Amino acid sequence: VNVVARVVRIHSKAAGLDAKLRWTGLPAPFDSGRRANLSLNPETVKYILAAARQTGDVALADLVEPLDDLVKSAAWAALVARRDAGYHRLRPQSIEGGVPSENPWATDQAAGTLTLSVSTFSDYVPPVLEDVVAETHAGYEALSSAMRDVHDRLPEALRAAGVPIWRTP
Repeated sequence: VNVVARVVRIHSKAAGLDAKLRWTGLPAPFDSGRRANLSLNPETVKYILAAARQTGDVALADLVEPLDDLVKSAAWAALVARRDAGYHRLRPQSIEGGVPSENPWATDQAAGTLTLSVSTFSDYVPPVLEDVVAETHAGYEALSSAMRDVHDRLPEALRAAGVPIWRTP
């Protein structure tokens, strides 16, 4: 996503991309700051794709397309959901017994009351290992395919952006 965004932003008609990505210009080499490296998510890809289309150059839009397909794929969504829950939100692996993935508060809409369910034991059930492996494999395959497509489209996109660094056979 970082390479694709930087290629698209080179084009003179991709104005506005920096503002959408909240960039104040290209990051310094080896910058590890939060804004220097984009997150691969639908919102970021949407901004890059809109800027690529704004240029009117098909090769730039084609470069972004694999990322757009990736962030919309079920395999990628499942992998990101597993990552988000396991490492950024509930962290079920960090305490003995895990953390329930369900909200303990229940709302009775008719009575307008809340009920809290508590227990002396965790009802967290770790995911089946085979399911996690299958999910991971599918997500990796989706990512690998997108990366291959970006790699294959990169020379033409760079030429379209005015940076012809590959020779055409």
